[in-house]
Amino acid sequence: MADKAGKPYAIASLVLGIAGLLFLGGSYASALSVIFGIAGMICSRSARREGYARGIYSAGRWLDVASIAAGLIVLVCSIIFKFSLISILVSIFSGL
Repeated sequence: MADKAGKPYAIASLVLGIAGLLFLGGSYASALSVIFGIAGMICSRSARREGYARGIYSAGRWLDVASIAAGLIVLVCSIIFKFSLISILVSIFSGL
């Protein structure tokens, strides 16, 4: 009975991990990737607490970790790129 109790949480973790990876395309949309990854980690923790430790749980957990890591990398890189582009444009137009 414990297996069935945590299965919805494991499925939610898997779905949130996949959805998080789909939002990696945009610069600030990658923040949604991080949010979905964190929500998926919470769901996977709930699945584990309920006693569900099968393949869906493991896949969801790894996808959530990948979603958080990749989302943070894309978000930080896009912020750095935008600020460096702004500083370059300011230095170009300040000389005019």
